[in-house]
Amino acid sequence: DLAVQSSDGKFIIGGNFSTVNSTDRAGIARLNSDGSLDTTFDPGIGIGTGGYRVASIALQEDGKVLIGGDFINFDGTSRNKVARLNNDGSLDVTFDPGTGISGGSGFVQTIVPQPDGRILIGGDFSSYNGAALNRLGRLNNNGSLDITFNAGTDNVVEAIILQPDGKVIVGGGFTNYIARLLNHFESCYTLSTLVNPVEGGSVTVNPAPNCAGAKYISGTLVQLTAVPNPGYGIVWSGDATGSSNPLEVTMNSDKTVTANFMMIMRLFLPMIVSSSG
Repeated sequence: DLAVQSSDGKFIIGGNFSTVNSTDRAGIARLNSDGSLDTTFDPGIGIGTGGYRVASIALQEDGKVLIGGDFINFDGTSRNKVARLNNDGSLDVTFDPGTGISGGSGFVQTIVPQPDGRILIGGDFSSYNGAALNRLGRLNNNGSLDITFNAGTDNVVEAIILQPDGKVIVGGGFTNYIARLLNHFESCYTLSTLVNPVEGGSVTVNPAPNCAGAKYISGTLVQLTAVPNPGYGIVWSGDATGSSNPLEVTMNSDKTVTANFMMIMRLFLPMIVSSSG
């Protein structure tokens, strides 16, 4: 079991347990400074029972709680080995790891938040949300995989330390690592999409933001797809123009793109029918 102290002197504890002082708390709880249960932190049914455990806890600057370990759900919602909680213990649904961790022994042993909102994870696994990931990886603030962090090891990662200069120290039961561990604090930019008029249609954006603050890492290629309602066509304006659909935007600065949905004019010609006889 483990404990992490917050700035207010309270302790968040995690492990393989189902109750704290006779109160249901499966895998995680918060204690007051005197050791009593903090009932304002309520994780519901938590990670459930059945041998599941929380193996790592980290606190973000905004007070949210990152957890990793060996579990498949949190309070009845699928969260495979990694999750983020709000300050009151409820699940933070804005952090979505998809199918989460799989392969290897399938657990997250250590989790470390970066100052830019991204999150380092280590343990024994070979994939994250269906993408190959060898025991070490970095997640975006929304729970998606940060594909710009190219590193891995040949065996379990048990500890991660983030140095003040942004470099990463990793420890564990490995003898080799894949690629180099580098500082990846890239510039990030905002993409704003507008629709005019709103009844003309909608716009989908892919991929989702991959940097803290709902921004994109410099150089990210973003695809905007207009979905016109019947009777409308599309013309783009702003920091991208034309009528291509989908439209690709390279994020090298803050950008605003407007989808202008234009009504398609139909020309109806009268038909003259003559009869004879």
